[in-house]
Amino acid sequence: MLLHYLPAKLFEFDNAEKLSRVMTTKTKSKARSGRRFRKGAIEAIHHGYHCYKQKGEQATWKFFETTDEYFLLSVKPLLQYVELIYKTHHFSIWCNVRKNLPLSCGLFDTVYTTVVVNQDYSEWHYDPQDCGLTAVVYIGEFIGGELLLGRPCNLKITVGNMDLIFLNSLSVYHRSLPFTGKKLVLGFYSSKYTLKAGNK
Repeated sequence: MLLHYLPAKLFEFDNAEKLSRVMTTKTKSKARSGRRFRKGAIEAIHHGYHCYKQKGEQATWKFFETTDEYFLLSVKPLLQYVELIYKTHHFSIWCNVRKNLPLSCGLFDTVYTTVVVNQDYSEWHYDPQDCGLTAVVYIGEFIGGELLLGRPCNLKITVGNMDLIFLNSLSVYHRSLPFTGKKLVLGFYSSKYTLKAGNK
């Protein structure tokens, strides 16, 4: 499932430029070649909660070690506004996540447990830890970087500064294309394990 919005209010998000400056000074560590990124790509950074479970043990929630609370505060108004769009246009999906999500694990009382920051382009992949709809926000001035959706959609989507996409990233095979310029991609998602942990 995919929906593509250009909400005017996102263009008023005054932290976007500051956010871009903050994140471009973050880690320059390189990703290992694998499912999401080619060898040598800039590694994605996760902020927020993830569900940790060892065999035979009850699931527990922890912050990613890379979590930057200043960054999360910077992105808070955007995160909350994106959730409002999610709730307005996809209420039944939002309700299902809200019902099962441990309240203490939603960032700023939203249904999103995690913000992932991508500064590079990805290879074909699914996102097996996501549930519900993942929100993808594009920030920056760039050329290229289109989003490709494989099975079952087979679409190529042109993206630009402050575009917002809702994507069922667990079920839709997807990747992004190379680009020139400066591009920051924020992914807001709820871990699929919230459904299990929330029912413990």
